[in-house]
Amino acid sequence: MISTTGARATPHRARFAWWIGALFLLVVNLPGLMIGWREELFPGFLVPPLRPPGFVFPIVWMFLNICTIWAGLRILNAAALPRRSLHIGLQTAFWLDFLVFPAAFFGASSPILGGLLTLLIFALALAEVLLLWRHDRQSAWLMVPLTCWGAFAGLYLSIWQALYNPDPFFGVAALVGR
Repeated sequence: MISTTGARATPHRARFAWWIGALFLLVVNLPGLMIGWREELFPGFLVPPLRPPGFVFPIVWMFLNICTIWAGLRILNAAALPRRSLHIGLQTAFWLDFLVFPAAFFGASSPILGGLLTLLIFALALAEVLLLWRHDRQSAWLMVPLTCWGAFAGLYLSIWQALYNPDPFFGVAALVGR
């Protein structure tokens, strides 16, 4: 960004620097690290046939988080971005969802809550791509990986898990026979 104060153009310093994004990355990953990862939510938990192995999830999510934070920093630093407050709201909703997910899915052992939160991630990411596309194409592209993962995880993995597994949190049996 270039600021044109006075006769000379001088580089404009971003209000939200990269290190704020790095610090945010550490903070938002703490709940997941504290709750931990389990391959099985409970004994007998069934996983979809195309589900990646467990070690893939932290790698994928680190990449997705970096892309999403990068897009978020661009949005925060773009004071003239149309509907900027809407984009900040969508980003905030995503990060709240991201923070709640480990407790809902792993903590409560709830494939239904996990599925709903995953579908919400997909919807929020898709909305960001569509709304950013016209005015900030780079931020839109940064949200595409989350949209793709959200589609796969939300429309396939989470729905499959919710259908084929009981949900101890809600006391619901599997909807599709075991």
